[in-house]
Amino acid sequence: MAAAAIMRHDPLYQQIHDYCERRIECQASCTNSNFPFKNCDARTSEIEYNGATYTDFFFYPKPTQPKSEEELHHYEQCVDFINDNAGVPFAQQGDSRQLKIHACFPQCKTSADCYLGFNIDKRDGCEIGTSRVENGDEGILCVNEDTECETLVTADE
Repeated sequence: MAAAAIMRHDPLYQQIHDYCERRIECQASCTNSNFPFKNCDARTSEIEYNGATYTDFFFYPKPTQPKSEEELHHYEQCVDFINDNAGVPFAQQGDSRQLKIHACFPQCKTSADCYLGFNIDKRDGCEIGTSRVENGDEGILCVNEDTECETLVTADE
C-alpha cells in the first residue's frame, strides 16, 4: 500500500530556508575570497537583534585588490543581507522576536543601534565616521553557518 503525504505549502518555510542558506553562502565566499589566507576569523560576541540572540560569528573582511570583481560581488551580496534584517518576519507563536534567520551584521555598533533593534550588543564601537572598529579592517560580522537556524512549527501542526 502506498503512503501519501499532504504538505501544506507556506512561503515562510521557503524564506526561512533561503535566509539560512545565506549563512553558508557568506562563509563559503569569505573562505574563497581569502584563500590561501585564513582571514575569516571566528568571533565570539553577543548580539540580540529584535529578540533573536547570536553568539557565534566570523569576520568577513572586504576583499582588497587584486581580488576579482566576482569576489567583491559576493562580499557586497553579504553586505546587502544586512539591509534585509529589519524585514525578517517575527515568530508566529505570539513571540516578540524575529525569526532566527539573520546572516550578517555590521562589524561594529553605533549609538543609534539601540533604537534599531539591538537589545544586547557586545560588538565594539565604530570608529567615528566609519563602519569599522578603530584601527580595524573594513568588513562585516556574519553568523557562523553552524549556528542553529529557526525551526518553524505553526499552531495547527
